[in-house]
Amino acid sequence: MKTRLILIRHAESEWNRDGKIQGAADVSSITDRGATHAKSFGKKLGIKVDAVYTSPLKRAVQTAEAMFGNSEIEIRTESRLTERNFGQLQGMSWSGVDEKWPGAHAHYRKTGELPDANAEPIDAVARRMESILTKITRDNPGKTIVVISHRTVMRILLKDLLNKKGAGIKSYTELEFGNCEMVELEWNGRALSVRTKLI
Repeated sequence: MKTRLILIRHAESEWNRDGKIQGAADVSSITDRGATHAKSFGKKLGIKVDAVYTSPLKRAVQTAEAMFGNSEIEIRTESRLTERNFGQLQGMSWSGVDEKWPGAHAHYRKTGELPDANAEPIDAVARRMESILTKITRDNPGKTIVVISHRTVMRILLKDLLNKKGAGIKSYTELEFGNCEMVELEWNGRALSVRTKLI
């Protein structure tokens, strides 16, 4: 029995607009523009949704409410869908990061690695994302599920899933994921795979 997972990045937030690194910080709400975009996206999705899961960070919850708040679908929060913890970089701009750690932004764009040793490791993000999405699909066999999460954790997950099929992606930073963009995954009872991809 196949289960569909629709992964959606949250709508534009205040820190997206202001060029600040968000990470796991729960400070930034979605903007008016983001709320409008999310409402429009929800109306245009065009598929029957059986369940909605979201990161507990307010920018993701607000996106879920804008998309599905007028429906009868319960919106469930799941902590493992939270954005990667960027450590000391949270709240900074990339120019500010480069002032503190010269060359850090270029190194990040090439490798995905962060200069702060307290930041969440990439492999830890990959494990928790695959773990929670596997659990969600097993709990909802044969259904269509929307998952609202964050740019970095979704790119890390997609890199691993695509590389299992021979994509050869060196760093998750080669992938892009805009606000309210989506990718579809499929669970076949044994493993997750990418049905439609964003590169």
